[in-house]
Amino acid sequence: MKIWLDDEREAPPGWLLAKAPHEVIGCLRTYKVEIISLDHDLGEVTSGTGYDVIVWIEKEVVTNGYIPPEIRIHTTNPVARLRMEAGVRFIKNYVENHLNDELSSGSNLRVGSHLLDRSELRMGKPARSEFKYLRRNPLHLVLDGVSSASNIGNIFRLADAVIAEKIWMGKAELDLLTGGKFKRASKSMLKWVPIGVYPVAESLRMLRLMSIRIIAVELVAGGQSLSKADLTGPVAFVLGNERKGISDEALNMSDDFMHLPMLGMGNSINVATAAAAASYLWLKGVKNETAH
Repeated sequence: MKIWLDDEREAPPGWLLAKAPHEVIGCLRTYKVEIISLDHDLGEVTSGTGYDVIVWIEKEVVTNGYIPPEIRIHTTNPVARLRMEAGVRFIKNYVENHLNDELSSGSNLRVGSHLLDRSELRMGKPARSEFKYLRRNPLHLVLDGVSSASNIGNIFRLADAVIAEKIWMGKAELDLLTGGKFKRASKSMLKWVPIGVYPVAESLRMLRLMSIRIIAVELVAGGQSLSKADLTGPVAFVLGNERKGISDEALNMSDDFMHLPMLGMGNSINVATAAAAASYLWLKGVKNETAH
């Protein structure tokens, strides 16, 4: 099957005409598609653009191992063409190397035989001016007395990586955001991640009013392993103090208690590391449409 996405031009002989992104995505979900050719601007009749199809393919390739069809671009919009072609290059690179990608130290990613530079890493990502308009994932991170500025900085980097909805914190954590340790660890992610500053009980009350499932990431009697838990739907992970853990007040307001399996001699794990593991297990569980 060959699919031609365009709201004005007729499909070439032998191609199926689609006039909206969701029609193309529906075919990709259901049928064996050999080639797609995408316009970008689809007028006012439909919602979305041809780039939405590329974003969907990127997500499926990365999260589900989807093997995409050949992707062609026939838009006459020069700016949109550059953005779409960058997305296609990212998809091709990932498919060719998805079993060999290695995270290297610093800001580069090893793919095949060379390190990707900053411009290559940004291929397929939205422009900085567009990022604030993206629909974020329904994942919240609640800091309950986290006292290390470095840990908070790493949690900000995590929240940006998974496009979390918001980080909730108290005044004590907020005061740590101006220091050098936070700035070094966060890599300037403060400007990209929404925050809410309230006492932890107030944060949890608001999350409950929003029908968000509250999960305390803590080793408690009767708790579940995060690796075996049902992690679906909107959630808020409560993350406690590095020494004292989560407060009794926050535990009493939580819906579930979950922990990472501790198979070695240690009984605890760094709070930022725990937050990262929990967040990516949640992403894997929900396979959310907006998970990038």
